[in-house]
Amino acid sequence: MSEPQHRRYRKAASSYRDGARRSHYQLLLVDDDPGVAEQLGSALDGQAYRLERVTTLADAGRAVGAGRVDLVLMASQLSDGPALHWARQIRQDHPGLRTILLSEQPSMQQAVDAMRAGAVDMLVKPLDVAVANQRVREALEVCQEDRRLYRRLHRLKRVCRRLNAARIEISQQ
Repeated sequence: MSEPQHRRYRKAASSYRDGARRSHYQLLLVDDDPGVAEQLGSALDGQAYRLERVTTLADAGRAVGAGRVDLVLMASQLSDGPALHWARQIRQDHPGLRTILLSEQPSMQQAVDAMRAGAVDMLVKPLDVAVANQRVREALEVCQEDRRLYRRLHRLKRVCRRLNAARIEISQQ
């Protein structure tokens, strides 16, 4: 991948491991307009976010598959495919990952389609810095709550398996 297509905009330095409280979040911007990355960079300036920009859905797929991405911000129109189809695929393959759609000319139908595809929000380009910052923060809160519930669900499943195994063992005595 060439350098112009793939740039990292770092907004925080520390990292997290094994579910510890996060000191930064990884955002993936999928947009071929460099101005959006600059707008988003200024909107998130001083926040605990790391922004990675890719220009194609193929690069986005590699970035999502290779690392931990917390939130995807994706242009509704991309040169290499339908963004809504890819948002649906993200939701299916990575249930804890959320998407915000970016659109230059949003319509009610596009918003409905985006929500059906699994997007948690929609922002209008050019971005309003304050609105973008608030919406990203809210989407990340949803992601954090989803992950907490997902971990809780898995703990409950483990407890149920142990209880079921104990029930079977007792019934065989």
